[in-house]
Amino acid sequence: MTVPRWAQRPSRVLTVAVVVAALAAVLLGALQPVHLPPGSPLSPVDGGCIAAVLAAIAQLAGLRFRLGPDAVSVSWAEAAVVVGLG
Repeated sequence: MTVPRWAQRPSRVLTVAVVVAALAAVLLGALQPVHLPPGSPLSPVDGGCIAAVLAAIAQLAGLRFRLGPDAVSVSWAEAAVVVGLG
């Protein structure tokens, strides 16, 4: 039995597994019923669109921290998603 060429590298297998898991999470999350409190100013679609725009803008606002000889870059996208969906 021959192994497919893409499966010869463990990093590619991990990448495929993460992408499949992310797509499954998005699909399951989209199928969940949404219960909005009365008087909610945004629909679920509007909130998702605002979260996507905030995440895109937040990718531009990166921070660089120096840790000894190395530098670490951090973006605000995760915080933007939390704020947008909250």
